[in-house]
Amino acid sequence: MNPDLPITVPVRITQAADDERVRADPAPLPGTDALVEELTVTNAPRRNIHYRRYEPGAVPADEPLGIHFATIDHDTAELTEWLAALLEDAAHD
Repeated sequence: MNPDLPITVPVRITQAADDERVRADPAPLPGTDALVEELTVTNAPRRNIHYRRYEPGAVPADEPLGIHFATIDHDTAELTEWLAALLEDAAHD
């Protein structure tokens, strides 16, 4: 299954580069980076794909679940700001 589809709403994808569960670039297989590239091309007219990729070491590895789940906590403030901006824009439409 490849979720490279037209999407009519804003989408934010968050990825820690050193996540071992879901990898950004697990060559030779495509990872999150490749998916974001595909989605960006597919949805180019809307420009609604927003990718936040944390560089290696940026997300502390909380135990026992590691970086994959720690990314959620690490990204909460930025995600909240992104959502608030969307709601603000929607309120003015």
